[in-house]
Amino acid sequence: DYLAATVLALTMQAVGGYAVAALLVAATLPTAVAGPVAGRNADRVDSRLLLTAVGLAQAGCCLALAFVTGTVAVIALVAALACGLALTAPTFAALLPDMAGRAALPRAAAIRQTATSIGALAGPALAGLLVGWSGTRLPLLLDAVSYLAVAAAGLTIRTRRNAPTAGPAAAPRASASASPGTGVGTGRVPGWRMRDDRLLFGTVALLAMMICAVGAIGVAEVFFVRVGLGASATAFGLVGTVWMAGIIGGAWLVARAPGAGDAALAGRLVLAAGALSATVAASGFVPSVWWLAGLWAVGGCCNGVLSAGIGVLLGRRVPERYRGRGAAGFNAVLSAANLVGFLGGGLLIDRLPSGTVMSGCGLVGVVVVAVSGPLILRAGLRPGRP
Repeated sequence: DYLAATVLALTMQAVGGYAVAALLVAATLPTAVAGPVAGRNADRVDSRLLLTAVGLAQAGCCLALAFVTGTVAVIALVAALACGLALTAPTFAALLPDMAGRAALPRAAAIRQTATSIGALAGPALAGLLVGWSGTRLPLLLDAVSYLAVAAAGLTIRTRRNAPTAGPAAAPRASASASPGTGVGTGRVPGWRMRDDRLLFGTVALLAMMICAVGAIGVAEVFFVRVGLGASATAFGLVGTVWMAGIIGGAWLVARAPGAGDAALAGRLVLAAGALSATVAASGFVPSVWWLAGLWAVGGCCNGVLSAGIGVLLGRRVPERYRGRGAAGFNAVLSAANLVGFLGGGLLIDRLPSGTVMSGCGLVGVVVVAVSGPLILRAGLRPGRP
């Protein structure tokens, strides 16, 4: 995905800013709006059938992308790919707790986040090399092959949800002795809704509000690094690499505390959200790109704690029957928050200096965490659930 995204961004850049914006919206909007449908499918459709069918369809879309040239056709195919991701992401997320079990879930979440971050590190660099060597077609064909791997995963993963006939391979590995009130090993909970779980709902809401606040840096960062700090394109790429490397480290910090309870984990997520926001707030005052790289190592680490930690929290607290809907709902909220952040960044960067946008967004994030964080911590300290 990162390989294709970089190739398509380079292609759309030649068309104009509106084409790049349309590409970002097409890649993000389906996940934001398709959450309810995607979640129900993940909880009702055979996971093997869903992953195989959608993976093959995505491979076909990516194959078509390698040969079409029209801007509208490219954006439509990107939207179709994003619709497929909206279906497969909650399915994989729902499978993970059954595959790993409660005790190994933090480590499994860290491994998953590490794989994602490695793809984010290698994809853009590989795309640049391949585009310079052979043009845009070869990297898109390689991405089509990667979607065949999704279909292959659907056929080969032994753990299976919603199988037509339950067998040993389809049975969840979660322990029946899991803690009361957690998603792992609790069986069916009629009428579960995320908003009824104060700890989980509050944590997700906090992350969404923080992303709305600091998401504008996705637009402002390139202007700040290239214009505000006068750094080269290579330095800009290095700064992004430092952030992604920090994400890997943060994910493994979560894995090092597998026995942490839900309330303790939520508290760590609040602290990580506050630290990330403070890092962004400080970034607007750095004198050079190397200072920014140091801050981004901390910010990326906080990002990794948030990404892996919320995955563990969802796996533990969402009942098995509703895991697909829980993951899809979270993905939808996250995508919507990112869209708000991108929109805010686009509006602000034309009116304010890039450093001011960076620091201002970070300060808003700090305020959001300072106001909402104590409410989440109190919810976690209350006896019982929700």
